[in-house]
Amino acid sequence: MTKLKPYMCLNCTDETGGKGKKFWSEIPVCSCGVDGKDKQYAGVIRRCVVIHYEPPHPVLKGKGTGKQLCDGRPTKEYDPNKDAASGSYPAVTCPDCIAHHLFPGTDDDPLTVPDDADYMV
Repeated sequence: MTKLKPYMCLNCTDETGGKGKKFWSEIPVCSCGVDGKDKQYAGVIRRCVVIHYEPPHPVLKGKGTGKQLCDGRPTKEYDPNKDAASGSYPAVTCPDCIAHHLFPGTDDDPLTVPDDADYMV
Protein backbone atom coordinates (compact mmCIF):
# COMPACT_ATOMS: atom_id res chain seq x y z
CA MET A 1 0.00 0.00 0.00
CA THR A 2 1.46 3.34 -0.99
CA LYS A 3 0.89 6.38 1.13
CA LEU A 4 -0.60 9.58 -0.24
CA LYS A 5 1.60 12.65 0.18
CA PRO A 6 0.58 16.33 0.25
CA TYR A 7 1.61 18.50 -2.69
CA MET A 8 0.90 22.01 -3.96
CA CYS A 9 0.65 22.95 -7.63
CA LEU A 10 1.68 26.56 -8.24
CA ASN A 11 0.22 26.40 -11.78
CA CYS A 12 -3.30 26.22 -10.32
CA THR A 13 -5.36 28.36 -7.97
CA ASP A 14 -7.17 27.18 -4.86
CA GLU A 15 -10.90 27.46 -4.20
CA THR A 16 -10.51 31.06 -2.94
CA GLY A 17 -8.58 32.16 -6.04
CA GLY A 18 -5.20 32.19 -4.28
CA LYS A 19 -2.04 30.91 -5.91
CA GLY A 20 -1.39 27.21 -5.38
CA LYS A 21 -3.79 24.27 -5.20
CA LYS A 22 -3.13 21.63 -2.56
CA PHE A 23 -3.69 17.98 -3.44
CA TRP A 24 -2.85 14.54 -2.05
CA SER A 25 -1.26 11.99 -4.37
CA GLU A 26 1.18 9.10 -4.48
CA ILE A 27 3.20 10.94 -7.14
CA PRO A 28 3.77 14.69 -7.76
CA VAL A 29 1.40 15.00 -10.73
CA CYS A 30 -1.43 17.56 -10.65
CA SER A 31 -4.79 17.14 -12.39
CA CYS A 32 -3.88 20.14 -14.61
CA GLY A 33 -1.21 17.99 -16.25
CA VAL A 34 1.93 19.36 -14.57
CA ASP A 35 4.29 16.50 -13.74
CA GLY A 36 6.63 17.37 -10.87
CA LYS A 37 8.98 14.52 -11.81
CA ASP A 38 9.79 16.34 -15.09
CA LYS A 39 12.78 18.69 -14.55
CA GLN A 40 11.15 21.60 -16.37
CA TYR A 41 8.24 21.51 -13.90
CA ALA A 42 10.26 20.70 -10.78
CA GLY A 43 9.64 24.12 -9.18
CA VAL A 44 5.92 24.14 -9.97
CA ILE A 45 4.93 21.13 -7.86
CA ARG A 46 6.01 21.45 -4.22
CA ARG A 47 5.93 18.78 -1.52
CA CYS A 48 4.09 20.04 1.56
CA VAL A 49 4.72 19.18 5.19
CA VAL A 50 2.10 17.16 7.06
CA ILE A 51 1.15 19.01 10.25
CA HIS A 52 -0.41 16.86 12.95
CA TYR A 53 -2.45 18.13 15.90
CA GLU A 54 -0.72 17.83 19.27
CA PRO A 55 -3.30 18.38 22.02
CA PRO A 56 -2.42 20.69 24.92
CA HIS A 57 -1.13 19.15 28.12
CA PRO A 58 -3.95 18.78 30.67
CA VAL A 59 -1.93 20.45 33.46
CA LEU A 60 1.12 22.30 32.10
CA LYS A 61 0.40 25.59 30.35
CA GLY A 62 2.03 26.12 26.96
CA LYS A 63 3.04 22.47 26.65
CA GLY A 64 1.76 19.71 24.41
CA THR A 65 1.15 16.08 25.24
CA GLY A 66 3.96 14.89 22.95
CA LYS A 67 1.56 12.72 20.93
CA GLN A 68 -0.35 13.33 17.73
CA LEU A 69 -4.12 13.05 17.85
CA CYS A 70 -4.27 10.77 14.79
CA ASP A 71 -2.40 7.82 16.22
CA GLY A 72 -0.80 8.75 19.52
CA ARG A 73 2.79 8.21 18.37
CA PRO A 74 5.35 10.41 20.17
CA THR A 75 6.46 13.43 18.13
CA LYS A 76 10.11 12.34 18.28
CA GLU A 77 9.30 9.39 15.96
CA TYR A 78 8.48 11.79 13.13
CA ASP A 79 11.06 13.14 10.72
CA PRO A 80 10.96 16.95 11.17
CA ASN A 81 11.66 17.39 7.45
CA LYS A 82 8.50 15.47 6.51
CA ASP A 83 6.13 15.80 9.48
CA ALA A 84 5.42 18.41 12.11
CA ALA A 85 3.01 18.91 14.99
CA SER A 86 1.16 21.96 16.23
CA GLY A 87 -1.23 22.85 19.01
CA SER A 88 -2.83 25.42 16.71
CA TYR A 89 -5.65 23.50 15.06
CA PRO A 90 -6.13 25.86 12.06
CA ALA A 91 -2.58 24.97 10.95
CA VAL A 92 -3.24 21.22 10.94
CA THR A 93 -3.16 19.46 7.55
CA CYS A 94 -3.24 15.79 8.62
CA PRO A 95 -6.59 14.37 7.45
CA ASP A 96 -6.54 11.69 10.18
CA CYS A 97 -6.09 14.29 12.93
CA ILE A 98 -8.85 16.47 11.45
CA ALA A 99 -11.21 13.48 11.22
CA HIS A 100 -10.54 12.43 14.84
CA HIS A 101 -13.55 12.87 17.14
CA LEU A 102 -11.46 14.89 19.66
CA PHE A 103 -10.17 17.43 17.12
CA PRO A 104 -11.14 20.97 18.31
CA GLY A 105 -14.49 22.13 16.98
CA THR A 106 -16.05 18.67 16.79
CA ASP A 107 -19.05 17.74 18.93
CA ASP A 108 -17.03 15.49 21.26
CA ASP A 109 -14.31 18.09 21.86
CA PRO A 110 -14.09 18.73 25.63
CA LEU A 111 -12.30 22.05 25.05
CA THR A 112 -15.11 23.59 23.02
CA VAL A 113 -17.36 25.84 25.10
CA PRO A 114 -21.02 25.67 24.07
CA ASP A 115 -22.54 28.93 22.78
CA ASP A 116 -25.19 28.92 25.50
CA ALA A 117 -22.72 28.38 28.37
CA ASP A 118 -22.91 30.80 31.29
CA TYR A 119 -19.42 32.14 31.93
CA MET A 120 -17.74 35.35 33.07
CA VAL A 121 -15.70 37.38 30.61
